[in-house]
Amino acid sequence: MEQANFNFDNILSGISNIFKEINEKAVLAKEKHDERLQILKNDTKALEKLLGSLSEQGGKEVSSDMQKVEEELSYLDQEYKKLTSSGESLRQQVDLAKQTVEKLGEERKQKSLTAHPRARFSVNVYRDMSKVNWHEEHEPNKLKGFVRSKAGLRTFCFDREKQSSFFIANSLWEMGEDELAEQRTKAGSKN
Repeated sequence: MEQANFNFDNILSGISNIFKEINEKAVLAKEKHDERLQILKNDTKALEKLLGSLSEQGGKEVSSDMQKVEEELSYLDQEYKKLTSSGESLRQQVDLAKQTVEKLGEERKQKSLTAHPRARFSVNVYRDMSKVNWHEEHEPNKLKGFVRSKAGLRTFCFDREKQSSFFIANSLWEMGEDELAEQRTKAGSKN
């Protein structure tokens, strides 16, 4: 289950990174567009001035250059519109993907609760028989929980890096043995 959550988190992180990258590219495209637009406007003004002064000396050539500049300006404007619409489309796809991933995560969680009733039953029987309750949310190298007994609760916290599996098992066994010894004493005193 931790690995499934880890994969789910990785997917969300990947989607988030893609979304950031799309935003960055859209901003860069807009900046380039604005920069080209400004250059073209400046060039257009300069050409208009030249056109006025050169109208007597071959105005046809200047007007064809002016027409080329206007065509490029129109082309750049269309490209900008395409980029912004594709960026919006990608954002919508990312949002839809996030919703799908969240929905699948919820479905997986629900299935895990109902998919293995026999295994869940076995775990519950083990917990009830051993009187050991485990804390599920903890550090990865720590084993935490408590052992229930009629005398009270005995908590434990083992560090897997510092203590061997043998030591941990023996300690838990001894905590359970104390409970069994209490039960045997009581059973012996009744007879």
